[in-house]
Amino acid sequence: MRFLKAISPYYIPIIIIAICIYTLYPISRFDVIEWDEARNGVNAYEMFHNHDYFNLYYGGKPDSWNAKPPLLTWCILICYQLFGFNEFALRLPSVLFTIGFFIYYYKLMRLLAGEMIAFACCVVLLSCKAVLGIHVGITGDFDALLLLFLTASAYHFYRFALYNKNRGLLLTGLFTGLAFYAKGPAAFLYLPGFALYLTYTSKWATVLKNKYGWIAICIALAIAGTWIGLQTIYGHSTMPGDTMYGSENSLEVLFFHDIVRRFGSMDFDHGKYIRDYAFVITNLDI
Repeated sequence: MRFLKAISPYYIPIIIIAICIYTLYPISRFDVIEWDEARNGVNAYEMFHNHDYFNLYYGGKPDSWNAKPPLLTWCILICYQLFGFNEFALRLPSVLFTIGFFIYYYKLMRLLAGEMIAFACCVVLLSCKAVLGIHVGITGDFDALLLLFLTASAYHFYRFALYNKNRGLLLTGLFTGLAFYAKGPAAFLYLPGFALYLTYTSKWATVLKNKYGWIAICIALAIAGTWIGLQTIYGHSTMPGDTMYGSENSLEVLFFHDIVRRFGSMDFDHGKYIRDYAFVITNLDI
Protein backbone atom coordinates (compact mmCIF):
# COMPACT_ATOMS: atom_id res chain seq x y z
CA MET A 1 0.00 0.00 0.00
CA ARG A 2 2.81 2.39 0.85
CA PHE A 3 4.48 1.55 -2.44
CA LEU A 4 1.30 2.36 -4.38
CA LYS A 5 1.00 5.69 -2.57
CA ALA A 6 4.67 6.46 -3.27
CA ILE A 7 4.29 5.97 -7.02
CA SER A 8 0.96 7.81 -7.26
CA PRO A 9 2.50 10.80 -9.16
CA TYR A 10 3.56 8.32 -11.84
CA TYR A 11 0.28 6.41 -12.30
CA ILE A 12 -0.50 7.86 -15.73
CA PRO A 13 3.08 7.44 -17.12
CA ILE A 14 3.07 3.81 -15.90
CA ILE A 15 -0.25 3.18 -17.63
CA ILE A 16 0.94 4.78 -20.89
CA ILE A 17 4.18 2.75 -20.87
CA ALA A 18 2.19 -0.44 -20.28
CA ILE A 19 -0.14 0.35 -23.19
CA CYS A 20 2.84 0.97 -25.49
CA ILE A 21 4.42 -2.35 -24.46
CA TYR A 22 1.18 -4.20 -25.09
CA THR A 23 0.39 -2.56 -28.43
CA LEU A 24 3.23 -0.93 -30.39
CA TYR A 25 5.16 -4.13 -31.07
CA PRO A 26 2.18 -6.45 -31.73
CA ILE A 27 0.26 -4.13 -34.08
CA SER A 28 2.63 -4.78 -36.98
CA ARG A 29 3.00 -8.52 -36.30
CA PHE A 30 -0.33 -9.90 -37.55
CA ASP A 31 -2.28 -9.59 -40.78
CA VAL A 32 -5.02 -7.06 -41.39
CA ILE A 33 -8.34 -8.38 -40.06
CA GLU A 34 -10.95 -8.93 -42.75
CA TRP A 35 -14.15 -6.90 -43.07
CA ASP A 36 -14.11 -3.78 -40.89
CA GLU A 37 -10.39 -3.12 -40.41
CA ALA A 38 -9.50 -4.09 -43.97
CA ARG A 39 -12.23 -1.88 -45.38
CA ASN A 40 -11.14 1.06 -43.24
CA GLY A 41 -7.62 0.63 -44.57
CA VAL A 42 -8.86 0.60 -48.16
CA ASN A 43 -11.07 3.66 -47.55
CA ALA A 44 -8.04 5.63 -46.35
CA TYR A 45 -5.86 4.30 -49.19
CA GLU A 46 -8.36 5.41 -51.81
CA MET A 47 -8.83 8.79 -50.11
CA PHE A 48 -5.06 9.23 -50.28
CA HIS A 49 -5.18 8.79 -54.07
CA ASN A 50 -8.47 10.44 -55.07
CA HIS A 51 -8.28 13.41 -52.64
CA ASP A 52 -12.01 13.22 -51.93
CA TYR A 53 -12.06 13.89 -48.19
CA PHE A 54 -15.84 13.77 -47.71
CA ASN A 55 -16.75 10.47 -49.37
CA LEU A 56 -15.46 6.96 -48.74
CA TYR A 57 -14.52 4.73 -51.66
CA TYR A 58 -13.99 1.02 -52.03
CA GLY A 59 -12.80 -0.61 -55.23
CA GLY A 60 -12.79 2.75 -57.00
CA LYS A 61 -16.50 3.32 -56.34
CA PRO A 62 -18.38 5.15 -53.57
CA ASP A 63 -18.54 2.84 -50.56
CA SER A 64 -22.17 1.85 -50.02
CA TRP A 65 -21.42 -0.33 -46.97
CA ASN A 66 -19.34 1.91 -44.69
CA ALA A 67 -21.18 5.21 -44.24
CA LYS A 68 -19.66 6.47 -40.99
CA PRO A 69 -18.17 9.97 -40.72
CA PRO A 70 -14.52 10.00 -41.82
CA LEU A 71 -12.60 11.15 -38.71
CA LEU A 72 -10.91 7.76 -38.34
CA THR A 73 -10.21 7.66 -42.07
CA TRP A 74 -8.54 11.08 -41.88
CA CYS A 75 -6.36 9.88 -38.99
CA ILE A 76 -5.32 6.73 -40.85
CA LEU A 77 -4.62 8.83 -43.93
CA ILE A 78 -2.23 11.04 -41.93
CA CYS A 79 -0.43 7.96 -40.63
CA TYR A 80 -0.18 6.55 -44.18
CA GLN A 81 1.51 9.78 -45.22
CA LEU A 82 3.96 9.55 -42.32
CA PHE A 83 4.71 5.82 -42.20
CA GLY A 84 3.60 4.37 -45.53
CA PHE A 85 0.91 1.82 -46.35
CA ASN A 86 1.35 -0.87 -43.70
CA GLU A 87 -0.31 -2.41 -40.64
CA PHE A 88 1.53 -0.10 -38.24
CA ALA A 89 0.17 3.05 -39.89
CA LEU A 90 -3.33 1.56 -40.10
CA ARG A 91 -3.41 0.71 -36.39
CA LEU A 92 -1.39 3.51 -34.81
CA PRO A 93 -4.41 5.87 -34.50
CA SER A 94 -6.25 3.25 -32.42
CA VAL A 95 -3.24 2.94 -30.10
CA LEU A 96 -3.15 6.71 -29.60
CA PHE A 97 -6.92 6.81 -29.03
CA THR A 98 -6.55 4.01 -26.47
CA ILE A 99 -3.92 5.99 -24.58
CA GLY A 100 -6.32 8.94 -24.55
CA PHE A 101 -9.11 6.70 -23.32
CA PHE A 102 -7.03 5.39 -20.41
CA ILE A 103 -6.07 8.93 -19.38
CA TYR A 104 -9.70 10.02 -19.32
CA TYR A 105 -10.82 6.79 -17.67
CA TYR A 106 -8.23 7.27 -14.93
CA LYS A 107 -9.40 10.87 -14.43
CA LEU A 108 -13.03 9.72 -14.30
CA MET A 109 -12.38 6.99 -11.74
CA ARG A 110 -10.19 9.32 -9.67
CA LEU A 111 -13.08 11.78 -9.63
CA LEU A 112 -15.48 9.09 -8.41
CA ALA A 113 -13.34 6.84 -6.22
CA GLY A 114 -9.83 8.22 -5.66
CA GLU A 115 -6.37 7.79 -7.20
CA MET A 116 -5.54 4.28 -6.01
CA ILE A 117 -8.80 2.72 -7.16
CA ALA A 118 -8.50 4.57 -10.47
CA PHE A 119 -5.05 3.08 -11.00
CA ALA A 120 -6.27 -0.40 -10.03
CA CYS A 121 -9.18 -0.14 -12.50
CA CYS A 122 -6.78 0.85 -15.28
CA VAL A 123 -4.53 -2.12 -14.48
CA VAL A 124 -7.54 -4.44 -14.73
CA LEU A 125 -8.55 -2.92 -18.08
CA LEU A 126 -5.01 -3.45 -19.41
CA SER A 127 -5.78 -7.18 -19.33
CA CYS A 128 -9.21 -6.78 -20.98
CA LYS A 129 -9.60 -7.74 -24.64
CA ALA A 130 -12.62 -5.45 -24.86
CA VAL A 131 -10.13 -2.56 -24.66
CA LEU A 132 -6.73 -3.87 -25.79
CA GLY A 133 -8.01 -6.38 -28.29
CA ILE A 134 -9.18 -7.04 -31.83
CA HIS A 135 -11.69 -4.46 -33.13
CA VAL A 136 -10.72 -1.97 -30.42
CA GLY A 137 -7.25 -0.93 -29.24
CA ILE A 138 -4.95 -2.87 -31.56
CA THR A 139 -6.75 -2.75 -34.92
CA GLY A 140 -7.77 0.02 -37.28
CA ASP A 141 -11.40 0.15 -36.21
CA PHE A 142 -13.79 2.87 -35.04
CA ASP A 143 -14.30 1.73 -31.47
CA ALA A 144 -11.16 3.05 -29.76
CA LEU A 145 -11.88 6.55 -31.08
CA LEU A 146 -15.53 6.31 -30.02
CA LEU A 147 -14.52 5.01 -26.58
CA LEU A 148 -12.13 7.94 -26.09
CA PHE A 149 -14.75 10.58 -26.86
CA LEU A 150 -17.53 8.88 -24.88
CA THR A 151 -15.32 8.51 -21.81
CA ALA A 152 -14.21 12.13 -22.13
CA SER A 153 -17.86 13.23 -22.30
CA ALA A 154 -18.66 11.16 -19.18
CA TYR A 155 -15.75 12.67 -17.24
CA HIS A 156 -16.77 16.24 -18.02
CA PHE A 157 -20.46 15.48 -17.38
CA TYR A 158 -19.66 14.25 -13.86
CA ARG A 159 -17.41 17.25 -13.24
CA PHE A 160 -20.51 19.33 -13.75
CA ALA A 161 -22.85 16.98 -11.90
CA LEU A 162 -20.62 16.68 -8.82
CA TYR A 163 -18.92 20.07 -8.69
CA ASN A 164 -21.19 22.36 -10.76
CA LYS A 165 -18.43 23.05 -13.27
CA ASN A 166 -20.22 24.80 -16.15
CA ARG A 167 -17.19 24.19 -18.37
CA GLY A 168 -17.88 20.48 -17.90
CA LEU A 169 -21.23 20.86 -19.66
CA LEU A 170 -19.63 22.62 -22.62
CA LEU A 171 -16.97 19.92 -22.96
CA THR A 172 -19.61 17.20 -22.66
CA GLY A 173 -21.33 18.73 -25.68
CA LEU A 174 -18.02 19.06 -27.55
CA PHE A 175 -16.95 15.45 -27.02
CA THR A 176 -20.43 14.13 -27.81
CA GLY A 177 -20.29 15.98 -31.12
CA LEU A 178 -16.80 14.63 -31.83
CA ALA A 179 -18.04 11.14 -30.98
CA PHE A 180 -20.54 11.55 -33.81
CA TYR A 181 -17.61 12.12 -36.17
CA ALA A 182 -16.11 8.92 -34.77
CA LYS A 183 -19.05 6.55 -35.28
CA GLY A 184 -22.23 8.41 -36.13
CA PRO A 185 -25.32 8.01 -33.89
CA ALA A 186 -23.37 5.78 -31.47
CA ALA A 187 -22.20 9.13 -30.08
CA PHE A 188 -25.47 9.37 -28.15
CA LEU A 189 -25.00 6.04 -26.36
CA TYR A 190 -24.32 7.60 -22.96
CA LEU A 191 -27.13 10.17 -23.04
CA PRO A 192 -29.79 7.87 -21.53
CA GLY A 193 -27.40 7.15 -18.66
CA PHE A 194 -26.81 10.84 -18.11
CA ALA A 195 -30.58 11.40 -18.10
CA LEU A 196 -31.13 8.63 -15.54
CA TYR A 197 -28.42 10.09 -13.31
CA LEU A 198 -30.00 13.55 -13.43
CA THR A 199 -33.37 11.99 -12.61
CA TYR A 200 -31.97 9.96 -9.70
CA THR A 201 -30.16 12.97 -8.23
CA SER A 202 -33.01 15.43 -8.96
CA LYS A 203 -30.68 17.70 -10.90
CA TRP A 204 -32.74 18.13 -14.06
CA ALA A 205 -33.78 21.62 -12.99
CA THR A 206 -30.12 22.58 -12.52
CA VAL A 207 -29.38 21.66 -16.12
CA LEU A 208 -32.54 23.07 -17.68
CA LYS A 209 -32.03 26.43 -15.98
CA ASN A 210 -28.36 26.56 -16.91
CA LYS A 211 -27.59 28.36 -20.16
CA TYR A 212 -24.43 26.28 -20.52
CA GLY A 213 -26.55 23.14 -20.75
CA TRP A 214 -28.40 24.53 -23.77
CA ILE A 215 -25.14 25.74 -25.29
CA ALA A 216 -23.70 22.23 -24.85
CA ILE A 217 -26.67 20.72 -26.69
CA CYS A 218 -26.20 23.25 -29.50
CA ILE A 219 -22.48 22.42 -29.71
CA ALA A 220 -23.14 18.68 -30.01
CA LEU A 221 -25.87 19.13 -32.61
CA ALA A 222 -23.84 21.70 -34.56
CA ILE A 223 -20.84 19.38 -34.86
CA ALA A 224 -23.02 16.47 -35.93
CA GLY A 225 -24.89 18.80 -38.26
CA THR A 226 -21.71 19.79 -40.08
CA TRP A 227 -21.31 16.21 -41.27
CA ILE A 228 -24.93 15.97 -42.34
CA GLY A 229 -24.51 19.27 -44.20
CA LEU A 230 -21.29 18.16 -45.89
CA GLN A 231 -22.96 14.95 -47.04
CA THR A 232 -25.99 16.85 -48.27
CA ILE A 233 -23.75 19.14 -50.35
CA TYR A 234 -20.87 16.90 -51.39
CA GLY A 235 -22.13 13.38 -50.76
CA HIS A 236 -22.51 10.97 -53.67
CA SER A 237 -25.93 9.71 -54.63
CA THR A 238 -26.17 6.11 -55.81
CA MET A 239 -28.76 4.00 -57.52
CA PRO A 240 -30.49 1.65 -55.03
CA GLY A 241 -29.72 -1.37 -57.19
CA ASP A 242 -25.98 -0.64 -57.07
CA THR A 243 -25.65 -0.62 -53.28
CA MET A 244 -25.48 -3.25 -50.57
CA TYR A 245 -28.51 -1.98 -48.66
CA GLY A 246 -30.48 -0.53 -51.58
CA SER A 247 -29.88 3.01 -50.28
CA GLU A 248 -29.52 6.21 -52.25
CA ASN A 249 -26.85 7.91 -50.11
CA SER A 250 -24.62 7.43 -47.08
CA LEU A 251 -26.96 9.29 -44.73
CA GLU A 252 -29.68 6.74 -45.41
CA VAL A 253 -27.23 3.93 -44.64
CA LEU A 254 -26.00 5.66 -41.47
CA PHE A 255 -29.38 6.47 -39.94
CA PHE A 256 -31.82 3.95 -41.41
CA HIS A 257 -29.91 0.78 -42.21
CA ASP A 258 -27.31 0.98 -39.41
CA ILE A 259 -29.90 1.79 -36.73
CA VAL A 260 -33.51 1.08 -37.66
CA ARG A 261 -32.90 -2.08 -39.67
CA ARG A 262 -30.05 -3.35 -37.47
CA PHE A 263 -32.29 -3.31 -34.38
CA GLY A 264 -35.65 -3.91 -35.98
CA SER A 265 -35.19 -6.31 -38.88
CA MET A 266 -34.54 -10.03 -38.50
CA ASP A 267 -33.05 -10.28 -42.01
CA PHE A 268 -30.60 -7.36 -41.64
CA ASP A 269 -27.23 -8.26 -43.17
CA HIS A 270 -28.50 -11.70 -44.19
CA GLY A 271 -29.76 -12.45 -40.69
CA LYS A 272 -26.31 -12.92 -39.13
CA TYR A 273 -27.24 -10.90 -36.02
CA ILE A 274 -28.94 -13.05 -33.40
CA ARG A 275 -31.76 -11.20 -31.61
CA ASP A 276 -30.93 -12.26 -28.07
CA TYR A 277 -32.31 -9.87 -25.46
CA ALA A 278 -30.01 -11.45 -22.84
CA PHE A 279 -26.95 -10.67 -24.97
CA VAL A 280 -25.17 -8.57 -22.33
CA ILE A 281 -25.82 -11.03 -19.47
CA THR A 282 -24.75 -13.98 -21.62
CA ASN A 283 -21.48 -12.38 -22.61
CA LEU A 284 -20.70 -11.19 -19.08
CA ASP A 285 -21.17 -14.80 -17.99
CA ILE A 286 -18.81 -16.01 -20.74
